[in-house]
Amino acid sequence: VRVQTPAFWTKFWLLRNAYARVCCMSAILLLPFHYDQLLVPFACIQRGNAMYFVDAMPDIQCTIANTRYKQMVHIAGAGTCIVMVLYAGILTCLWKSFKWQFGSRHRSRIPFYVAMVEVSTFGQRGYVAEVRERVMSNVCAAKAFDPDVRKMQERELALKAVERLGH
Repeated sequence: VRVQTPAFWTKFWLLRNAYARVCCMSAILLLPFHYDQLLVPFACIQRGNAMYFVDAMPDIQCTIANTRYKQMVHIAGAGTCIVMVLYAGILTCLWKSFKWQFGSRHRSRIPFYVAMVEVSTFGQRGYVAEVRERVMSNVCAAKAFDPDVRKMQERELALKAVERLGH
């Protein structure tokens, strides 16, 4: 069994944060293209006296008694709920990210919610890049590499030799 070192976990959260960025951009860019499909059951046109039909599918009557229309409304409702939950999650991540970058707190890593909205907020008012750069340079750069024990001992001995020799 391989022991997971701090370098492993640092690389793990870096990869997880990259995945969070992809998820955010997918939600922001790809969901609006599909949302018009969710609105199809609600676009009904009148044909005749009190007879409404789906505009995109003229053979489906807009009434809950029609099982096909009822199924379309249920799918559209579920899809709309999913979209709203995703966007509410992004807004929550945005708020938590804003709170994370201000104040004095222990920052040993960049949390998932910060990485999730970083791509969409980069360069906006309220975005503080210095906090993220400090975490990446001071914490991540130091933890990402796991030196061999023998090499570390050689380095420490070389540093002590340099101190004693004065060069």
